[in-house]
Amino acid sequence: MRFLSVWIAWVIWVQLLSVFGLWLTSGGGTDPACVVRLEPRELLVDEFRQSVELRVIATSPPASDLLVRFRVVPGNPPAEADKDYRVKETSVRLPAHEKSALVTIDLVDDKIQEQEEVFLVAMVDGPGYQRDLGADSSTVRIADDDTESPLPIATFSEPELAVKEGDGLREVVVRLSGDHPERTEIRYEVERVERDGRRQTLRGGSVYVEEGKPSTTIPLQIPDDKIHQPDGTELAVVLHETTSAKIGQQRRLRVRVLDDDPPPQVELTVAKLALSESSKEPFTITATLNGATDRDVVIDYELMEQGTAASITATPGSDFRLPTGPLRISPEQTSATLKIDVLDDKESESEKEVLSLKFRATPGKIKGPAQVDLEIIDDDGVDGDVLVVALATTAFLDDRKAFEREFERLVKEHPRLIGKGIYLVAKEGEPVLWTPDKTVDLEPAKAFTYDDPLAATFNRAAPLTARLTASSRRKNVRVIWIWTSLVSANDFGVGEERLKLPEGVKPYLVWVGLGDSTDSPLLRNWFGDDHLHRTAKPAGLADTLSKEFGEMQK
Repeated sequence: MRFLSVWIAWVIWVQLLSVFGLWLTSGGGTDPACVVRLEPRELLVDEFRQSVELRVIATSPPASDLLVRFRVVPGNPPAEADKDYRVKETSVRLPAHEKSALVTIDLVDDKIQEQEEVFLVAMVDGPGYQRDLGADSSTVRIADDDTESPLPIATFSEPELAVKEGDGLREVVVRLSGDHPERTEIRYEVERVERDGRRQTLRGGSVYVEEGKPSTTIPLQIPDDKIHQPDGTELAVVLHETTSAKIGQQRRLRVRVLDDDPPPQVELTVAKLALSESSKEPFTITATLNGATDRDVVIDYELMEQGTAASITATPGSDFRLPTGPLRISPEQTSATLKIDVLDDKESESEKEVLSLKFRATPGKIKGPAQVDLEIIDDDGVDGDVLVVALATTAFLDDRKAFEREFERLVKEHPRLIGKGIYLVAKEGEPVLWTPDKTVDLEPAKAFTYDDPLAATFNRAAPLTARLTASSRRKNVRVIWIWTSLVSANDFGVGEERLKLPEGVKPYLVWVGLGDSTDSPLLRNWFGDDHLHRTAKPAGLADTLSKEFGEMQK
């Protein structure tokens, strides 16, 4: 009986243990989470394979279905999602009482020759399971198998392109050689090349060659700066490699942008066209730039010399002073100013002296007149200015030193009346101004001879006299001729008509030589008794004229 009781108790205990074990394995109550891992840890596959298969493995089968989650990320070097692989699901179901489940990731065969690419598959935490740390991820390496189909080569068909600023938007053609069974990307940059060789990147981007097409175009906006640039502007379009295309030898396109802007114009403005000697202000000529350029505009000016025109009488250094060097307008400026100093020589001269300047701009041109005439008004001297005209004859040449000594005395004793000097009128050529510090070369062949009519000497002197006195603002101007001869004027057939001079100008004649020339009725008709003088030798010339000048200044 006692044995039976022990046996019954033992059977009941075994049954209880069996029920408890079934309860534990059923997932009820406090069933602990199962531990899962991912296999294989590393996998090398080829592109042509359609998919990659990994397995989630549990250390013990779960009592109920588990949803194990994971994520896929690029590795190093990175594989790109949708280009190299595609992920349809980011979780896998592990059925109850099963120890593993299959994870499938599709591969993309891109037909592009490239290096090995890598992506990672890693499990993440979720309800009902734990990750086996250290074994919860797999590394998948994709080996490129496109060795027989190299990347297509992108290149420009020409090394250089010439355009104009006004062309606006231009399309630059990029050609693609080789097979490209899919859309091909080409990267590019647009640079500006400075004159010193420096480069500045303006913009960049990508263009695409569609599958089966031989080329594409890069949009290029041509800059129009509205600035005159004789050398134009230089741009460059540079191609860069991508994962789907290589770049050929002609990877750089030089773009010469030809300038179509007109050269600048320079307008001259003169503050005052006439100034008096004592005004103490300069002539001011302003050159104003109309238009823009990328370099200095140089305005050269040329002083017209005396003799190039009858009106040009001013002398540099005594009447005015020019600055050295041209005017220069830099790209940051719009104008430049030329100042010409007026010099007060304290000598009685013509009413005005004229100077003339010719201007030239580089680059560009002068708008309007390129020549500027300026007048210096003389405000020296007193009423009764005297203009001395000496007639150069063989007698003057024969005794030149004696005459020059007398001339020097006259200039020294009467500087305000003599003016600049004494004019020597020859038979040929223009009259020459004699001054004490200037050597005058009068060829004997151009001098008057003894048998030249006296009227001829007067006629040669008349235009000079008229020019010297016509613009004078002084009253009672005297003109003194010095005639040298050894014979009587009656033998020269002097005309009856009086010498015509501007109104208010009184002529005088000083006869230097022998004979009774001063007694000629014709000469008296020309000059009158009061204005006819005679001296036998050149040595008396200065005294005779000094006496005349003294009478004039009373």
